[in-house]
Amino acid sequence: MMKLTTISSFVMPFDCLLAIVIGASRGLRNDEERHAALVALAAEFRVPVILISADSSASRGPIHSGQELSLLTSTVADPLADDAVLRAVNHHNRRKMILSGRDSEGAVTFMALSALARGFDVYVVEDVCRSLSDHVHRIAMQRLAQAGAVLMTAVQLRTEWSAFNDPLPTARPASI
Repeated sequence: MMKLTTISSFVMPFDCLLAIVIGASRGLRNDEERHAALVALAAEFRVPVILISADSSASRGPIHSGQELSLLTSTVADPLADDAVLRAVNHHNRRKMILSGRDSEGAVTFMALSALARGFDVYVVEDVCRSLSDHVHRIAMQRLAQAGAVLMTAVQLRTEWSAFNDPLPTARPASI
């Protein structure tokens, strides 16, 4: 039996929270431009953003140029086990977490698995995540997909947010 796609399968901006998690992994190139572009996209669609870093110096740099976002530091492997991070996430009352960051196999994986365990729908923006190697990144993304996270690209995210920027009408369309 074929599963039908429902409207809740789409990623709509009014139901999303963007979390960018930057692990303590050393040796990874800094992708602030990619993250800044994702933050700007979230701002365009009024999606709340939380930046979680293992390093308090993450509050500086171009990723924050003019964007309103919550900056949090967490030194635990699972950022959602940190009370301040969990409060910030829950404050927005969004059920879909869009996730990106550095350290695919560490910080991003922990955040995604923890969010899934807490009942969030998790969407990982795969092309904005990084790891020490492409091979390790692919394995981490496979693990997240196996656990129930949906992998997508930044272009896919923009397309879905653009299509569903306005709240959906309450009346059902006529059958085709």
